[in-house]
Amino acid sequence: MWPFFSRKLSAHLKKYSPPQPEWFFFALNQGENERPNLVTLNRTAKTELKLQWQTLNSRMRVDLFDETHRFGRLVNPESAQSYFFFTHLSLKNSLDRLKALSLENAGAVTAIDLTQEGRAIEWLRVSLKVLKDALESCRGDESKVVRAMLYVGKEAAESRPLFRAIIFNLDITCVFDPQGVMGLVVFDDKNRSHGTSQKPALEASFKGLKPAVLDELITLSATLMSVVEEKTLKLL
Repeated sequence: MWPFFSRKLSAHLKKYSPPQPEWFFFALNQGENERPNLVTLNRTAKTELKLQWQTLNSRMRVDLFDETHRFGRLVNPESAQSYFFFTHLSLKNSLDRLKALSLENAGAVTAIDLTQEGRAIEWLRVSLKVLKDALESCRGDESKVVRAMLYVGKEAAESRPLFRAIIFNLDITCVFDPQGVMGLVVFDDKNRSHGTSQKPALEASFKGLKPAVLDELITLSATLMSVVEEKTLKLL
């Protein structure tokens, strides 16, 4: 067991603010009738910061890991606010990098390209609306459990920039190739365990409508984080 923070969590996080992660990861794991465990990971070329919010012996605490420190603090309103503020800002800044990529020229776009891209986006919008409605239904219902993971950015220097969200039955991956083309793959496990589906429910490439796709994914991320924060803070 490592020592508790001698200062407020916000004071420790100032070292990493404003966060500019090259790789952002967020995970929420919660079993039936259990308090949530959350992880936020920020990685740059020089630093790595991990914040872990977990329940130990019925006590909720936030632990901070970086290159030189491992500290913990029991969760109170101040540390909870600092945790979510830093997580929201990290996610926003990571998504801003992808937004810039979505505006880059990916080559000539034909009318056929736009028609196919439009159909794929319509499928995505309908599917994500169902997913967001499912998340919203969890907001005020303590009996409903949310499990989710988000990955944004480049995991390694040679990796391609990506967005990946695993929420309920959907596994959504969006990757940018070196030519600026956005690839999108969605797996739908329906009511089965994650990874069961072997065939994508949607597989598409985008040149002209990349910003519209990313807007849908950003809205999904915002809904997820809002619901997670609201449900978690109610436990304090």
